[in-house]
Amino acid sequence: MAGSVAARQSVKTYQQLRTLWGKGDEEKAVALTKVFSLAMLSAYLRPARGSEPATSGDRGDTVREWAKAILELFEDDSPESLEHFLGVDRQYAYDVAQARQSPLSDVIYFSDAVAALGGRSAVKLTAGELPVKNYTYGGLVGRGVIPESALPDFVSWRTFSGAATMLSVDTAAGIERRLAEYYDGTPEAEVHLRRAEELERGLQQAARKLKELKQD
Repeated sequence: MAGSVAARQSVKTYQQLRTLWGKGDEEKAVALTKVFSLAMLSAYLRPARGSEPATSGDRGDTVREWAKAILELFEDDSPESLEHFLGVDRQYAYDVAQARQSPLSDVIYFSDAVAALGGRSAVKLTAGELPVKNYTYGGLVGRGVIPESALPDFVSWRTFSGAATMLSVDTAAGIERRLAEYYDGTPEAEVHLRRAEELERGLQQAARKLKELKQD
């Protein structure tokens, strides 16, 4: 649900996406919702993973299994789709850990949104090349990895993606609280309650950052 809300809002917010959307259809709506649902998954799982990229072991397995489950909802069992998401997720985790103000993961998500609506993906990076570390946009543009025209308005996009992330986390926190009520009196209830509280703390932090962005 949160993914569909973010997808709908993105078309209203960004001229490039609105132009590609045109009159819209079910295929475009599903494709765009898939992009934002996967993007929100990274934000949702990051508190459980800390800020380390998912590579192997329990953390990496958790991300992979959740991603597979979401892709299956969209009837996408392509190994390429899964590996692409895992690569972007690694970039997202790296960007968050480095506190990047203009993260490459945002550029990739925006490019994925463009591709979902029938446009051409502008980012020339494979999943195996992610995460890109210690990058500058001048360097990426100079290498031909990203055309300068593909760079979004970062203040606008960060504000939008921040609001979308908050929507995802708020939805997740609500689910965790309902699960805590369902398992009331059991050890599982405590796990879900702690998870809800952790997400709500993250939501408060995100709200403060979003307020700062809007004031810039």
